[in-house]
Amino acid sequence: MSASDLTILRDLAKQYADACRKPVQQARRTLWRRHNSLKGERPLIYVRAFAFHEMPQAKCLCEDKFLRPYEQFFRSHLFWDSLDDDSIFEPWVTVQAAHTCGASPCRRSQTSPSAPSRSGVTTCSATGRARRTWSATDSIPTASAASSGATCNSAGTATRTLH
Repeated sequence: MSASDLTILRDLAKQYADACRKPVQQARRTLWRRHNSLKGERPLIYVRAFAFHEMPQAKCLCEDKFLRPYEQFFRSHLFWDSLDDDSIFEPWVTVQAAHTCGASPCRRSQTSPSAPSRSGVTTCSATGRARRTWSATDSIPTASAASSGATCNSAGTATRTLH
């Protein structure tokens, strides 16, 4: 990881953590809790889709391709926060699990959009051959990808709380 990539991600993570700590976040949690209990005070606004990829703020600056999804997450959520809808932003980042097929990491792809998330085809990065999904979540690389303080869960993801 280059120093410039580290600076970019740290700055974006700090801005995102600040957005998560806004007092309005707790008020929104209360509003959503009441709404989901059918005791809502007003209709809640939740912007699910916007053409963020077409905006200048979407341009990733990290050189490392591995870090770009994290940069994209921070940039899109910071823009989303500027829309001032009733969305809630949690102070953590979900990291995808590391999967292994045999002794080497593998990439997972779905056979069809309707296939369950745990089924599909696994492409072994060592051989490039497709095979049935039988991979297991490898908690050590998953936790190391999430860095120190990460916790792994049974869904194959790790979370790291932003402080």
